[in-house]
Amino acid sequence: IILSPDAVDSYEVQSELHTFFKEKKPVIPIVYQDCRIPRILNVIQHINFTSSDLGNKDKIAGLVKIITK
Repeated sequence: IILSPDAVDSYEVQSELHTFFKEKKPVIPIVYQDCRIPRILNVIQHINFTSSDLGNKDKIAGLVKIITK
């Protein structure tokens, strides 16, 4: 799930997020813009792309590590 202020406030995004958890599908939070991280996602490791560009190799490596677990 890509997090931004608009995404966090979106009913559709919230609905999809609850569906993922209900169906026990993996969720990987990626913070795209500074925003309030929903409580349900606070316990999940996330990748924060707000302070650097998407070309940051360490952040991309972290994302790949989470995805391939």
